Amino acid sequence: MCAIKHRLRKYLIMGSQDCHRDPKDILTEAIAAGITAFQYREKGPGSLRGDHQVELGRQLRKACYEHDILFIVNDDVHLAKLLDADGLHIGQNDISVEKARTLFPNKIIGLSVSNTTEVDQVPCI
Repeated sequence: MCAIKHRLRKYLIMGSQDCHRDPKDILTEAIAAGITAFQYREKGPGSLRGDHQVELGRQLRKACYEHDILFIVNDDVHLAKLLDADGLHIGQNDISVEKARTLFPNKIIGLSVSNTTEVDQVPCI
């Protein structure tokens, strides 16, 4: 557990919709600054879709792989599989934690929680 805790210590969450510059340049700068994990969160107005989303994801995944940075995909099971992500982050209204664990038995599964009730309801998987 200590190893994964250390690898999640400095965690950047970003998608192209968050950037006024090239996301690859921003990720490169964040890696140089010492991030240990990156979540590709391509979501909301202005976000990439389809082939453009996948291509950017491949480029960001490659940068993370080359620098031993964990690569997590937000909400998108198909994209996480396609990019061979190290993990998947889901929200309360996405697939269940149990289903995510079934699909990704050896990957990191993150879950957004906003209150203690949601924390208490998270199953041990």
